[in-house]
Amino acid sequence: MLEINNLTIELPRRGRVLDHVNLTAVPGQVTAVVGRSGSGATTLLRCLAQALPAGTQSLGRLIWRERDLSAHDTRGLLVVADWAIAPVTVAVHLRSLTSKVLDTAQRLGLAEVLGQRLSQLPADLLARIHLASLALAPAAGLVLVDSVSTAATGDDRKAIASALRRRAKAGAVVLWADHDLDSVWEHADRLVELDDGLVHHDGSPEDWFPHRLPEPTLLALARTLGFPPERCRDAAGAAEFFHRQGCRPAPLPTGREPRRGDAVPVASEALGLQGEDLTLGGRECVGLVDRAGRAEPLARALARQLRGAALVTGHLPVEATPRRISRAWERHHALPDGSVLETAPSLRPDQPLVSHGSGDLAKLRAALAAGPECPLWMPHPQAGLDAHDARRLAADLRSGPPGPRLVTSRDVEFLVRACHRILVVEAGKVVAFGTPNAVAAVLPDPPLVSQAVGSPRHVRLTEVLEAAP
Repeated sequence: MLEINNLTIELPRRGRVLDHVNLTAVPGQVTAVVGRSGSGATTLLRCLAQALPAGTQSLGRLIWRERDLSAHDTRGLLVVADWAIAPVTVAVHLRSLTSKVLDTAQRLGLAEVLGQRLSQLPADLLARIHLASLALAPAAGLVLVDSVSTAATGDDRKAIASALRRRAKAGAVVLWADHDLDSVWEHADRLVELDDGLVHHDGSPEDWFPHRLPEPTLLALARTLGFPPERCRDAAGAAEFFHRQGCRPAPLPTGREPRRGDAVPVASEALGLQGEDLTLGGRECVGLVDRAGRAEPLARALARQLRGAALVTGHLPVEATPRRISRAWERHHALPDGSVLETAPSLRPDQPLVSHGSGDLAKLRAALAAGPECPLWMPHPQAGLDAHDARRLAADLRSGPPGPRLVTSRDVEFLVRACHRILVVEAGKVVAFGTPNAVAAVLPDPPLVSQAVGSPRHVRLTEVLEAAP
């Protein structure tokens, strides 16, 4: 058993992050820790992993198996998180887990990046590295997992959850911090919500009333329609109860999403695709999905066809400050001085990025994308954002960006919330190009709402709830 007693932590340049936190986690259960960015979930896990930055001040006791945690052999600890990855290549990391390096790399879609360092990987491939660690690392009594799901594919999310369940079933204490509330809702045995360093919920997921977070999709559906939450922990259960109660989703209005802004024609042949030529709107957010692989090559080709397109990179220089990066971006795109940081007031503008959390870096990327009128490619823009900020970014994109936005993401829920249209390709052919409602049936992972109400055309919760009695 893991006991956390009156844990208080003050970080350098940030102040108090955890304030007299008390928590108990038992073997055999998956305990999820959620909260807004900066709530203290990552700090809690880093404290347990003895990986806090120099200058941190802490009070309280950490007891594991009736002994002080610091006295335990670290071989009994497994940490799976971006901040815990070693400065090695993919091949070296996989070799530390298995002798079948090539087979494992091919199975996980990592064969082409074996020579890359882990820190250089795109967010979705790094999620597969974390999956490999969870599945293949030696047995551990304490498993700490931090934010590994938000950039993963639907299948990878399920595999991560299954690996967590196997670890718990084998007798481990599993502490799982994540912003993917839909996965947490389905798979966690116990849920802890932190905010401003305090515990606002500690108990069953079914009894959880979020403090500053949005409700997970299926929980919101259940509570709005008066269904028992425990019957709606997964899409299959929600669908069974939805139809048992005789519910039917209201018909959606027909018609196409109006193209926003001036038309931008793109020849399909120039993208290496078979099918009709494409037309993008000048103020449109377009999602890109490849059912047979990664959509990044398609995004790169499409960006080359759009005049003046830029990339909002996921790898910002960690030694730079938000102010330095913002000023360079503003000069390059002729934006008003200070306009980027105005949209991200929570950032510490003169502190290097290395001192910021993943949520802060994601906010900075979103702030950079908010201003330019030129086309922008945004890979995994929701990765690192908490559920509240991810939904706000999706709403901002859907309300009409100042210029064309190309979004590549494995998070189908984000795509259907953020994009006006989604381009779906497979094996070099255009499968579909239309609104989220029109293409939902051919997406690699059906949206949760579609699964729960049994209608491939309903993709957003509001489309069901607005018609509910």
